[in-house]
Amino acid sequence: MSQAHHTKDGNEASHDLTKRLQALEVVVQQSSKVLQALEKLPLGTHRAVSEELRELIEKAKKATEGMRATLEQQKSLENRRQRNSDQGHEISDEYRKEMQFYASGLEVFSSLEYSERNRRLANYHVVHEGDIKKDEEAICYLAQHETHRSEKASEGFKLLYDISISEYDNFQIATAPHEVINALNKKSDMNHFHYSVTQRKPQLKNYVISICDSIINRWKTYISSSTKDGLMAENMHNQNRNQNRCLETEINEMF
Repeated sequence: MSQAHHTKDGNEASHDLTKRLQALEVVVQQSSKVLQALEKLPLGTHRAVSEELRELIEKAKKATEGMRATLEQQKSLENRRQRNSDQGHEISDEYRKEMQFYASGLEVFSSLEYSERNRRLANYHVVHEGDIKKDEEAICYLAQHETHRSEKASEGFKLLYDISISEYDNFQIATAPHEVINALNKKSDMNHFHYSVTQRKPQLKNYVISICDSIINRWKTYISSSTKDGLMAENMHNQNRNQNRCLETEINEMF
């Protein structure tokens, strides 16, 4: 299937989802106005109706959030398709096999029936540890060469790293410092790999994850800030470097 055909299908799907999202947002807005009007009536006349309407509004809001997340993911995948298409370079068989290896690992973790048992089974198929940059590169490869697999692999990516492909872009993970990348990888390792160790030392595992979260969240806060300056950047980097040293020490003790 040609790149142009992939792009056309992707654009049509995004357009359709955008229209449905806009329609659902209108429903939420109108329903919220009706609820506000009901709440101004005497208590006994509207309680049952307003409770039911409130539940419907909450369900609609959740559906809206899900559709918005799906749309953002589609846009991120389409951006990767376009970027790879613009580069237009040939790929070697060795590189293709490497990307297939990482893509297959992501797909293993994308099961909707993901459970403790399935997670253990997945470890027999995924022999590498967390490597968020290499896994993102594999999704780029799929977005260009095997589009039908990219959505499932993206689901596995979100599960493994607790960050979606669109968030990867929004929080500029591609250019994040080593400490942030290391924290994302080590958090994935603690949550999804090394069972023989993490089960014997659950408290240490949770402590390591808390350090990872602190480093990751500090980076997210910095990227999201509208008032970045040199001092803020320096403080963020210094704190993350210190915590990264602590992280490496704890992991060395764990193993």
